[in-house]
Amino acid sequence: MPKAAEKNVQKAKHIRFYVAEKTPREERLDLYKKWLIQEEEKLRDLHGSQSSGLKVAKARSGVIDHLIRHLFDYNFKEFEAEYEKLSFPVGILALGGYGRSEMCPFSDVDIMFLYPEKVRAKILPKFQQVFTEGILYMLWDMGFKVGHSTRNIKQTMEEAKADVQSKNAMLESRLVAGSKSLFQVFDQAYKNFCKKNTQQYVVERLRDQKERRIKYGDTVFIQEPDVKNGVGGLRDYQSLLWMGQIKLGTTKLSDMVEHGYLSKDERKRLRRAYDFLLRTRNEVHFQAGRATELLTFEYQLKTAHNFNYPQDGTLKKVEGFMRDYYRNAQDIFKLSSLLEQRLSIFDPDRKSVSFKEVIHSRRLERPRLIDGFMVRGKELSYEHRRIFKEDPLRLIRVFRHSQQLGLTCDFNLTNLISGSLHLIDDSIVHSPEANETFRSIHSEIGNVYPTLNRMHDLGVLGKFMPEFDTLTCLVQHEYYHRYTADIHVLNTIKQLDRVVTSNDEDLRWYRDEFHRLDDPAILYLILLLHDIGKGVGIKGHDKVGVEISRPILERLGVNPNFHEEILFIIGNHLEMARFWQRHDIDDPQNIQSFSKKVVNQNQLTLLFIHTFCDANGTSSSLWNSYKDMLHRSLFTATREHLASEHSLEKELEKQKTMIYEKLLAMDISDVSQEEIHAHCNLLPERYFVHNSIEEIIIHIKLVNQLLRSIQEAESLAALAPIIDWTDDFNRGHTTVTVVTWDRAGLFYRLAGSFSLAGLNIVSAKAINRMDHITIDTFYVSDAKGGIVQNKSARETFEQCLDISVVKNKDLTKRILEESAKQDRSTFFKTDKHAHTPFSQSVHVYQELELDKTVVEVEAYDKIGLLYFLGKIIFEQGYDMTFSRISTERNIAVDTFYIENTRDTTEANQNTNLIALKNSLGKVIDSDTLEAVG
Repeated sequence: MPKAAEKNVQKAKHIRFYVAEKTPREERLDLYKKWLIQEEEKLRDLHGSQSSGLKVAKARSGVIDHLIRHLFDYNFKEFEAEYEKLSFPVGILALGGYGRSEMCPFSDVDIMFLYPEKVRAKILPKFQQVFTEGILYMLWDMGFKVGHSTRNIKQTMEEAKADVQSKNAMLESRLVAGSKSLFQVFDQAYKNFCKKNTQQYVVERLRDQKERRIKYGDTVFIQEPDVKNGVGGLRDYQSLLWMGQIKLGTTKLSDMVEHGYLSKDERKRLRRAYDFLLRTRNEVHFQAGRATELLTFEYQLKTAHNFNYPQDGTLKKVEGFMRDYYRNAQDIFKLSSLLEQRLSIFDPDRKSVSFKEVIHSRRLERPRLIDGFMVRGKELSYEHRRIFKEDPLRLIRVFRHSQQLGLTCDFNLTNLISGSLHLIDDSIVHSPEANETFRSIHSEIGNVYPTLNRMHDLGVLGKFMPEFDTLTCLVQHEYYHRYTADIHVLNTIKQLDRVVTSNDEDLRWYRDEFHRLDDPAILYLILLLHDIGKGVGIKGHDKVGVEISRPILERLGVNPNFHEEILFIIGNHLEMARFWQRHDIDDPQNIQSFSKKVVNQNQLTLLFIHTFCDANGTSSSLWNSYKDMLHRSLFTATREHLASEHSLEKELEKQKTMIYEKLLAMDISDVSQEEIHAHCNLLPERYFVHNSIEEIIIHIKLVNQLLRSIQEAESLAALAPIIDWTDDFNRGHTTVTVVTWDRAGLFYRLAGSFSLAGLNIVSAKAINRMDHITIDTFYVSDAKGGIVQNKSARETFEQCLDISVVKNKDLTKRILEESAKQDRSTFFKTDKHAHTPFSQSVHVYQELELDKTVVEVEAYDKIGLLYFLGKIIFEQGYDMTFSRISTERNIAVDTFYIENTRDTTEANQNTNLIALKNSLGKVIDSDTLEAVG
């Protein structure tokens, strides 16, 4: 640490306040605040000088120590001067992170006022009041977040019994101010207390560890990790020390080295990793100006810059920083887990035994030998430490053995594998025997992920497949991805295991189709390679991945007959989701177009299952029942098209005739057979393919009501839409069907009405009868998600629709007023900048194969967005013939097919489309809708 910075730290610890007696409280508070500002600047300088995270945290703790000691002394003297001399000792103890002297810049100040037992002095309540007002209130007024408690020694034991978090906090207590003798009594009593029921504490701690890790993603490799509580975060390290205190009576890693539980190298790695995470947390606190633990993309950008990462380009700097972060977090996670094993406390249901007893018991067992490895119970160990030097191919075979036998590698074998990675050289990478073993791992259908994940965890996968190593710790600068590229790939394989082994009825489609594949096991290999191109760059990674994968397939010895099929899926693995997100899959022409891409049934099935696994391996919230419905519908329609022996037109006509005959045989209340006949003749064949007979009956009834209203009402009222609300509990949304006369701008008027009612449009579709009656179907949810239960929201929608459609009045002013009520600062600052950077976009283009003009919009969602998009499309002379609406994590992904309603030349049409794109761009780029209203 630079000498100047070191002096600042020492100075901060030894400055003495000069505060005269009876100084008014406001003057003292002002003095403390000014002093604190100076000390915080010194801490910023210390942090900015590249000092270690631990030194900065200790310096911050020293500042708080000095302040609390001063407050204690000042208030103690004031009290005794005004009242009487205390007849009993008191103390202020620092707990938790403050107790460890590891205070990050805006960490909570956790303190305990300690008193002896059986204090009967009448003056005690008054003393506690003075101390509360003089210390706690002052700290709060200075801006600190203070956790506090007041206990005698007996009460500390009772609290520790009742709450394990309190027990952990007091494990790290130290005296800040007050009676040393009182603290010594407490400290000894607490240590004696902790020696009791150690096994119960360990069980509780491990369960808490497990629950916490699951809560925070159950992997180190979250793209926006929680530095404190995430897997491999500071809490993992701290939990290790707590268990060491309970089990061994020490929190010092050096003592654990002395007892043989850690090697010197492991201790060094742990301390280095912990310091890196502490320094990162300090940086994030300084950036945020408050306590925060989430390392968002915004903080990653600034941290990589402030930590002076040398790479060219901002994103490369972030990648360099995050690789270091993940490696350090992984060290903490691995070594803390390993130490749990060495302490024989990793299994809550197993009786605790000493490390020496474990070694002794293993010597008494009779192991089974396999390929130089020893099988003991459910663990695999080595016969001798030269096993991999004798035959480096065993570094691959060991994983196949553990997979086949259902064994886990014990910690000795795990360490030996990690220490033998240098033996995996080019000869092993290209070894036919090693590659055959690797292929066989993928043949264990339903049980591939655990083995590949372990290979990756120990560094073997990246050494054996260097192309995959480029994905390790690679941050994906994409909005939807939650995990790094390597973990995402492994998660997709985990999803395929789930498809194969789960009895979940929702997975039955995928499970059945998987077993129909010519060679199902190749799908595991496809998933492993599908994002291999991201090591070069995110953009175009699907096509780049094909070129990288081709030599890998040859090296692995994959049957050449499968090469082109595997490469086809890798190169097109994004296409199926893109297609149903952007196109009308109810249109037979679109199905015909997609069928040309996939060529045959086997490729379609591979792509179908791959897309499901890819999406579910991206983020647990990315897939939903609506997307699953679209995905299955495209698969089913394409499969039928590929299998059809007849023309598409004949199949559609056959489907329409069958439904028509069923409808005629039914007794639909108040609906004549002539109306059924007219309905069927006035709609295209595709309507009968993609609407259930129940939906068609609803439509017929609504049309019937509309036609009756013409006869029974005056002309203005005759234009009123007919509306049906149907709750779909299975899909978690409400279906709103609107039947009315078609008119210009109907879509945006409907969208505006939903917006003012506070309803979210999940999706929408429309169909027009030849007599100009339109049937619009919207799938909507309330503001919090789920079906629309709020009666007033339904009434508001219908009122707004009446104003907009029947009375032909503009809703723009009302939408702008509603938008103004929203807290824009929260939305635009938090949602836009606190998470993954997201680039808004508008694309307007001619889809020649489909003979369609397509508008694609990706933008931050906001009140009235769909209304203004639709309004601009209408005002610039276009009619909307199809829409696909989707909203994910406040991101709107919308696709529209549009038709020009004006006669224009081709040159003018291109100019008009450019103008349309620019106008739509203004809508999504405006933080306030007034700019476009």
